[in-house]
Amino acid sequence: PPTQAGDIYAMGVMMAKAFLGMRLEVSSCPYDQVRKQRRLPDESLDVDVADFLQALLSQDVESRPKASAAAAHRSLDPLQYLRRRGLIAASGGKSSTKATERLLATAEQLREDYRGKQLDQTLMFSRPEVFTAIANSR
Repeated sequence: PPTQAGDIYAMGVMMAKAFLGMRLEVSSCPYDQVRKQRRLPDESLDVDVADFLQALLSQDVESRPKASAAAAHRSLDPLQYLRRRGLIAASGGKSSTKATERLLATAEQLREDYRGKQLDQTLMFSRPEVFTAIANSR
């Protein structure tokens, strides 16, 4: 029967495929018995995202986060993620605040533009394309 722990693992698989590539077979990633974690193939993955994926994909059901903890994980905060990547300023003067506000307003507008619409073509972007587009929007 379906369980919350199984759903959390499935979310980890889905996120790993989204961040590391659709062809990734999580079950083929070696499991480190000492660290009790899977070895994911992308070392350049954001540290918070990598930690989150490791927790979601734990073979030990009891060590997987509960749904409420997973939903509140720091890696899911896009503003903090963009700050860690240096794509928006952590804090600062008016120019960094304006750039941040402009980026967030653009993202919000895109979300509103596509809310409830069915798309003929799947919106699939590679991670480098997304980061390049964000970096060039500064």
